[in-house]
Amino acid sequence: MEKKDFSGQKFVSSEAHEIIRIYGYIAQLKALHRQGWISKWHMDPAKVESVGDHIFAGCLLTFLLAREYAPEVNAEHALKIFLFHDLGESIVGDYTPYDDITEDDKNQQEAQAFGKIFADLKNKEEYIGYWEEYRAQVTKEAKFAKIIDKLEAVMMAYLYEADGQEIGLAEWDAHFLQYAPSGEVEKIFFALREI
Repeated sequence: MEKKDFSGQKFVSSEAHEIIRIYGYIAQLKALHRQGWISKWHMDPAKVESVGDHIFAGCLLTFLLAREYAPEVNAEHALKIFLFHDLGESIVGDYTPYDDITEDDKNQQEAQAFGKIFADLKNKEEYIGYWEEYRAQVTKEAKFAKIIDKLEAVMMAYLYEADGQEIGLAEWDAHFLQYAPSGEVEKIFFALREI
């Protein structure tokens, strides 16, 4: 897993205030490149979004799309789920579907990471619960966060392609459509294909 050289590690290994320690993990997400772009599509790491970039864009998309087009989804709750869903990657790294790891092993590693990140906080069960809800994919908010996770990634693929990187959009389209987008998300996807 490639990480930028970043001093956030100093924060997480210190005996500092728990919020300073957690900020160290957050900062690591800003330095961790999204690995699929590098390993599968052979992009220059200097041109690849970070996990922090992905979370920020996905949070905005989650909130805006839920508020504007999905009144059946609690936008604030879906936003919290998206906000926390990749935080464990600050410790375990950004696994891709092409990595040699089972979903169970990945979930176990991320569960341990979440336990470590929030160990000292009184509301840790709530924060870990958002990630668990995302993984379980039972609530409409978790399902919405998942489809936005995929929408953000496919939008990024189209952006990279527009910038001259050969991404293999047909593969991205097929992957996204596996998640059966509907409503406005589906309209956005088909509008994206027309750009």
